[in-house]
Amino acid sequence: MTNTNSSTAPDRIIAFAELKPERGISFSRVHLRRLWKAGKFPMPVQCSDRRIGWLASELDQWLANRVASRAGGDA
Repeated sequence: MTNTNSSTAPDRIIAFAELKPERGISFSRVHLRRLWKAGKFPMPVQCSDRRIGWLASELDQWLANRVASRAGGDA
């Protein structure tokens, strides 16, 4: 029997180069570092010595929170 539960599926890692085309996030690397160190952007995952990426689910949640705060009138 095959498990089709999506909660057990591994989360996809989004590389820096994919942030803009896939999620519309066009911040520079430096700005992203400032944001995640300030707790205002998801922390990256260290993929190798020189590569980082972000969990797609965390990026989606971050974007949803930004939309929700806009809709709530928090300008």
